[in-house]
Amino acid sequence: MRLMPTYQGLRHYVLRLADGEMDNAALWNRLPKLDGMTRLGKPKPGAIVLARADAAEKGDPVLVGQTAFGNGRTLAFAGDTTWRWCRSEEGIRAHTRFWQQIVLWLAKRDEADGNLLVLPDTRRLPAGGKLGFAVRLRGKGGVDIPEQDAHFEVTVVDPQNNETKVATAREHGSERGTFWKTDLPGEYVLSARGWGKDVDGKPLDNLPPAKARFVIYQDEAEMSRQAADHDFLSKLANAGGGKFHQAEELTSFLKELETESLPQNKSKAQVWPDWRRNPPSRAVNDQKMALASSGILGCFVLFVVLLCLEWFLRRWWGLV
Repeated sequence: MRLMPTYQGLRHYVLRLADGEMDNAALWNRLPKLDGMTRLGKPKPGAIVLARADAAEKGDPVLVGQTAFGNGRTLAFAGDTTWRWCRSEEGIRAHTRFWQQIVLWLAKRDEADGNLLVLPDTRRLPAGGKLGFAVRLRGKGGVDIPEQDAHFEVTVVDPQNNETKVATAREHGSERGTFWKTDLPGEYVLSARGWGKDVDGKPLDNLPPAKARFVIYQDEAEMSRQAADHDFLSKLANAGGGKFHQAEELTSFLKELETESLPQNKSKAQVWPDWRRNPPSRAVNDQKMALASSGILGCFVLFVVLLCLEWFLRRWWGLV
């Protein structure tokens, strides 16, 4: 089933996925079909059919909106599997904008004079990580302001109330930025101010700042102190009988090491069995006889027998 906007739907805020009417209709025709729908029946008097199934004028209603009693709004959507639109970058943007505009229309935010949004990629981040975020400026009707007419100023306040300005740039069709000073665990505040020119030429200024909070947590104990602790390293070297040197002391250390003599009378490792010092009395050149005389072969056979016995007993008792 293909969702087809009606004549009214193409001009309605909820189904406006592109700024131009022709571009909007072409975009809806390019979106993949849905698996199915639920039949809504005959629309009530006063309801607006925004989209139909397969045919814009004669198909079954799929999306119906109505102004309820008082100032409320209602929407009935009978489509299924809208996630199928997310098979391309264009489809992902259309899917996201469609559901966002549904929420904004139901909340009566579609006629706001200006909407400034700051959208962090995540709300929890390990210390030392990078936080990506997007900022958006929307004019009256929820239409995104073009990049040449929108300007942003973003700041981040850390848990110690230190303020850091973060630059933004156009990336993949949206204004994005990255904050990387996340060494201090705690709660941060991401604040964005924006101004620009609406699609009708009116200036958008004096908008309240958009804010979002995120938390930086300490991920691992070894990352709690990323810089080298020279005092601790010196104590560690002394405890092992060594010396602590910094990187700039490498040249002098190598010269000092060159003048030192090699250690003498160092005890050698004891090897057992030592085939050269204590050869077997019988058949020195016969490796099998030497192995049998050393007792290692008997230990190996005993180990294999015990291992097989342990496996047999575990099978017998039903443990494996």
